[in-house]
Amino acid sequence: LALEAGRLALVRGDFARLPFIAEIADAILAVNVVYFMHSPAAVREARRVLRPGGRMVLYATDRSAMRRWRFAGPHTHRLFDYNRLTALLIDAGFAADCIRIEGVNAGLGVMGLLAVARKEKG
Repeated sequence: LALEAGRLALVRGDFARLPFIAEIADAILAVNVVYFMHSPAAVREARRVLRPGGRMVLYATDRSAMRRWRFAGPHTHRLFDYNRLTALLIDAGFAADCIRIEGVNAGLGVMGLLAVARKEKG
């Protein structure tokens, strides 16, 4: 309904060059994509388009599970644990006290990381 009513827009693009003006988004949801962001620049770009107080929510399967999967090798995926995901968000400009990361059970014994990073106000 939100899409049909014009309250939601879906845009396909490159995280490193988002086609939006600064501080336009209230929230960003990124599920299973952080593996392909090859530098903090992509997350920094996402932070750029967030309004002050806006949130970026990231989900990534924990590296402990990803290491068991043949398709998720070092040539295709960046692997994350709590510390590496925290460091990525800090390197992208989020303040450490505005980042919360929780371990989540994704099912079938697979652990994931759910990160919420808030862009500071003013």
